[in-house]
Amino acid sequence: MGHADSSMVPTCTLSVPVVSWRRRAFGTSPIMPRLRGGRSENSILLDIRSTVLSQTEELEELVSVNATAVEALAKDIETWRVKKSFKVRFGLPLVFDDVKQEINFYALLATLSFGSGWQEGVWSKAPTKGVPTRDSVLNMLISLHMDSKNLDAAGLAEVSLFALSQALDIPLTKEKRLDGGPIRQDVPSDYRWLVDKYYSVLSSLSSDLTSRGFKDLADFILSSRMHGHVRVDESDVNFSASLLVERLVKCFETFQDVANVGQSSVPLHRKAQLVCEDLVARFAAREHRLNFTDMEDLTLGSDAETVTWLRKLSLIEVSPALAKKIDSDKEIEAGSREEAALRVAGVKACMKLAEEINKINPEDTVSNVEVWRYISMQVKDLYFKQAKEVRQEANNKFGQGEEEEEKIYVIGEGDDKKMFRCKNTQHY
Repeated sequence: MGHADSSMVPTCTLSVPVVSWRRRAFGTSPIMPRLRGGRSENSILLDIRSTVLSQTEELEELVSVNATAVEALAKDIETWRVKKSFKVRFGLPLVFDDVKQEINFYALLATLSFGSGWQEGVWSKAPTKGVPTRDSVLNMLISLHMDSKNLDAAGLAEVSLFALSQALDIPLTKEKRLDGGPIRQDVPSDYRWLVDKYYSVLSSLSSDLTSRGFKDLADFILSSRMHGHVRVDESDVNFSASLLVERLVKCFETFQDVANVGQSSVPLHRKAQLVCEDLVARFAAREHRLNFTDMEDLTLGSDAETVTWLRKLSLIEVSPALAKKIDSDKEIEAGSREEAALRVAGVKACMKLAEEINKINPEDTVSNVEVWRYISMQVKDLYFKQAKEVRQEANNKFGQGEEEEEKIYVIGEGDDKKMFRCKNTQHY
């Protein structure tokens, strides 16, 4: 994809007077982001919430929420643990020029947060070359950053497909024997399609940012307008999660995430909401334009990992035919009712779990986004625990002269349930 010359990228940056955090958050401490209050009518986030609840009945024959299991789990979850999970953010040993460059880095990480259904490999000593892992995108961005690559619109336009492949450690091609003979031919590698999608997203994002007059993704996020060619005073703008999600969805195709249900559609916009969730938790205390007061309206939970964890604990129940398809590693067709049912059920289950927790402890309520983050941390803990066990087992076998065995990452211990796979999507 061709891009405009880097000289076309505006060099001006936002210069917005710092507004008092008391004026921004109506009493919210700048040290901790406020997750309740600030709802407004006709919010895109409220529209997502209401649409998910209204459309789920059409999909219950494929995937349904187990109310009994939700109630039982809610009794075992401590509110303080849920809130703590939202606060926990892992830092990186990287040096950034300023907070805007750091915001841009984490925003790109959320933008490229897809392909989770294929990140299953936990190998005996180290990830096998060419297999995507949970940290493939993170390692890629770190590599580009440490190589002094500018991750702004102009810099992203200069990243080649080959350079991206090297940074991801996923080759573009592999050798294939012709008719079993000695002659070999280069063919696309097993995960070439995933590299192509990452490249497509970065190229599209770079082009859209340039055409709209924004230097990088952080420049767009810290603005309130659709175009940045002419900068205006935004000191009185009510920056919010709803405003940011709406702008991301309207301006960039990569953030447009809608599940098809019959003749209707259910907006999910997972990555746009993920950008809000992570940036607010990390930067609300340092950047007043990210001190959103409507975070409780976010509705996450439509990713493959969350759905698999919910299914493992029986919070969602999948029809026998669909369960067999998932557990036998058959791909789910993008845009199908099966895909929509799984993703919508994941969001609804997180919402119902938050409601049940709040019924038990109405004086200290939690939001959907906090519950989703709690689940996400549970998945990470299981992953790292299993990875540690795999390495320990491999070391023991190596000492005994035994051959190492390949292990497959499955969410949970002693559980054969797998994540659902879908190639033709860039949303989860």
